[in-house]
Amino acid sequence: MSLPLQTVSGPSVFSVDISLVDHLEKIFSERGVAIAIFDADVALSYASMRDELLKLHSYFYSIGLRPGSVVAVHLDLQLRYPLIVLGILLSGLVYLPVAPNLPDYQKRLILQAAQPDLLITETSLPEVSTRLATVRELFRTGKISEKFDVFLESSPSDLAYIIFTSGTTGFPKGVKIPRGSFFNRLQWARDYYSLGPEDITALKTPFSFDPSIQEAILPFFSGGATFVPDPRFVNFPNYLSECIGQFGISMLIMVPSQLKYLMSSPSLKACERLRHIVCCGEPWGAELIAALNKCLPECQIYNGYGPTEATIGTLVFKPEKGYSESYVPIGKPIAGTHVAVVGKDLRSVPAGEIGELIIGGTSVGSGYLGNVALTAQRFKNLEVEGLGMLPFYLSGDRARILPSGNIQFLGRMDNQVKINGVRVELEEVEFALRASPTVMDAVVIKLSSETGDYLHAFVLSSTPLDIKCLSETCSEHLNRAVIPSRFTQVSRFPLTHNGKVDRRGLAERAALGGIPE
Repeated sequence: MSLPLQTVSGPSVFSVDISLVDHLEKIFSERGVAIAIFDADVALSYASMRDELLKLHSYFYSIGLRPGSVVAVHLDLQLRYPLIVLGILLSGLVYLPVAPNLPDYQKRLILQAAQPDLLITETSLPEVSTRLATVRELFRTGKISEKFDVFLESSPSDLAYIIFTSGTTGFPKGVKIPRGSFFNRLQWARDYYSLGPEDITALKTPFSFDPSIQEAILPFFSGGATFVPDPRFVNFPNYLSECIGQFGISMLIMVPSQLKYLMSSPSLKACERLRHIVCCGEPWGAELIAALNKCLPECQIYNGYGPTEATIGTLVFKPEKGYSESYVPIGKPIAGTHVAVVGKDLRSVPAGEIGELIIGGTSVGSGYLGNVALTAQRFKNLEVEGLGMLPFYLSGDRARILPSGNIQFLGRMDNQVKINGVRVELEEVEFALRASPTVMDAVVIKLSSETGDYLHAFVLSSTPLDIKCLSETCSEHLNRAVIPSRFTQVSRFPLTHNGKVDRRGLAERAALGGIPE
């Protein structure tokens, strides 16, 4: 009989059986003429948003949708996007984002797997037999009622959204997230970041990346506002920083690669109202904290961590001013969440030892759509000391528990490579390179040549590369057999459509000799 897990636990879970209708009606009443959603040209007040939501509510009912029906949204970023997502949830329907920038074959796989009852789109998709609706059609229907009472309220275990993630296989996996998990996450974020009516969040994350769902909905849990930037320019640092300053944006969610580009914009220094930046999706170092503190001393940066399977974000670390450790931990769990570091036998390893990070409690999703075998493999019910049986997701990430109770992320279990007969984690090599005072960031990939496999390091540096110095720094942390044999200085890293470093693209460019300088 296995011993109960010893976990690091977050604060108490928030109420997950809240009535979304009652909550929003209270916000509508309190905020009235205050702005809820806006872009550079148009603004919708809370009163106007309520009226539009009633039309959307009525349209969904009139075409035969009922709680649990899946609504796919295939739209570019626009003013009504957060309104549509909120309307789907308010009606007890299931939101399915289909990002326009995905390849067509991935879109087809997603739609075939999810079989949505409605597809909202402005563009035609090949080989799609689902009922279609344009944005204009959604809001043409007259209101059936002056209240949100045509749909029955959904329960916390009913799904809020399904979002597809490719993972390491390249084949999309549909992650199912219940309403209770999502509402717990939103309430925790509202309180943890102290968000109020004065706060404005920018909706800028690609829709294939689950933080976009929080960006779209979280402001309506605090009475704040959502700013919708121009999708054509949202990835340009100067445009985004000008929007932050002009429109008073106070909350951003970004991958570290994007934040580094944003900080290159001279106009960022004028963004005094920017209070929170949550970095997630990639490891990053303390140099980013120092750079942000110098540029925007009143802005707090956070390290957010969480796989899609566990509702957007499950751990967070808030570094204090002057934080100077060589690594940035992923922190401690959010409300209703419990994490453990385990060995292959799914038993807790001693504190400080490396193992697999597993995530349990309210944040855990309901498994993968139509994939019973993979769900059984990655989602487990495990006993926790003092709490009994809880659902857990096996993240596949290496981690350890620090003496402070914070969790340190140490890379993927499946990102281990063998070079010269020695096994090493690529993140471990990157960590060693970042220990050099001149290295701002580094990405290491495994490549092959006629003479064998080797590691190639791509380095962002404040000075010309000193290969001898970098190799010596690495030798202080690594077996000499796994020190990179090739180094390339770059001014930027190629990014995927989610804003993460495109390692595959970097490898392909390296093979062709086309490295970005």
